[in-house]
Amino acid sequence: MPWTSPRAKADVEVCEDAWLLHGTKAGTVVLERSNVVRACCVDVTSASGSRTGVFIAFALRQPVDVGLKAPASTLSLLLPAPAEARDGTSSKPPAAALALPSSVSLGRSVSPGSLAMPLEDACNAAAVRVESMAADKQVTRLEVDAGDGHRLVRALLACVFGAPDSVDKAVFASSSGAGSVACVKHTTQGSLWMLRNGLAFGPRTGAMYLGFSDFASVSVGRHGSLGSTFDLNIALAEGAAPSVQPRELSFGMIPSADLKPVQAWMAFVARALGGTVRADGDDETAAAAAAPATGQRGGSGDGDDDDDDDDDDDEFGAGSESDSSSDESTSGDEPASHADQGEDDAATAAAEETGPSEEDLGSQDTESETSEDEDEADGDGDDSESDGDGFIVDDE
Repeated sequence: MPWTSPRAKADVEVCEDAWLLHGTKAGTVVLERSNVVRACCVDVTSASGSRTGVFIAFALRQPVDVGLKAPASTLSLLLPAPAEARDGTSSKPPAAALALPSSVSLGRSVSPGSLAMPLEDACNAAAVRVESMAADKQVTRLEVDAGDGHRLVRALLACVFGAPDSVDKAVFASSSGAGSVACVKHTTQGSLWMLRNGLAFGPRTGAMYLGFSDFASVSVGRHGSLGSTFDLNIALAEGAAPSVQPRELSFGMIPSADLKPVQAWMAFVARALGGTVRADGDDETAAAAAAPATGQRGGSGDGDDDDDDDDDDDEFGAGSESDSSSDESTSGDEPASHADQGEDDAATAAAEETGPSEEDLGSQDTESETSEDEDEADGDGDDSESDGDGFIVDDE
């Protein structure tokens, strides 16, 4: 059962217990069923929400040589959808084509049309041809169905490796209803899929697929000014995915609008593993990302700060000695008796008539200069901390 992907870097041949990847830099790569821990299959979508391809990732027990600098522990394939010409028709051949015999295939009985596979049209990514014998003649049928190739790929994966992991809207749906969120891993931009049994990053450079059992802890952290984005941090369990480095992964620049869906997925992870994974989603950094306009900023514990924090502190009068002494004086006046209040009013009226004394004026000038010096010192300290704000790029 050959399955070719004309626009991809390798052609895939599907066998009973393996996928053969032909045309790689390392020649033919054998992806055996026994070496695949898990697989996922997800849609790749554009910013407008339209599907642009299918992303497949395999988590492997033993790394395989695919012609890169080092053997790959995660093997990924991207099947892009065909580009559309200006007249609305497909300008290139479909991204996947399968010759499906009608007799026995991959150990299961298949009759013409029994697998409702997607097929080629102007916008679809896959074509399915069903070949059968009728009156001693070979008959080829093109199954007519709507789709873009996702179901075709899932069926092929299930035949060899079992049902692949996928997006479940009951488990995760972003603020826009998509199954993924935009993020940055180190310095690589990509998409992050939060799946029913794992987490996938891709679809191109730095592709990765991890299962829940690989997690030791999952947490969120603040990043970016005014809490407009946040980080998803994952610490890997000891002994899990040994080829993945570093052992603490950070997916940054996730829009704050997706914080609640991500936290709901984190809670699902903790429940799925019976509480063996720590999911920290209610810390101060999460609150800062969830409510960026309140001016109450939570820290992520890394000592980073923003210049915007200085403005917030000045606006709300936080952190100066003059403010704290004023608060203490005000709080001390609240329980005063009415008689004492009357005496204070009389003293105030007398002071207004005579005006402030020279001693009082000197005291006010001294306090004003002290407050300005402290504000300048506070501002200098915040500016030095804000220089460290930004990405921490870890060498892989």
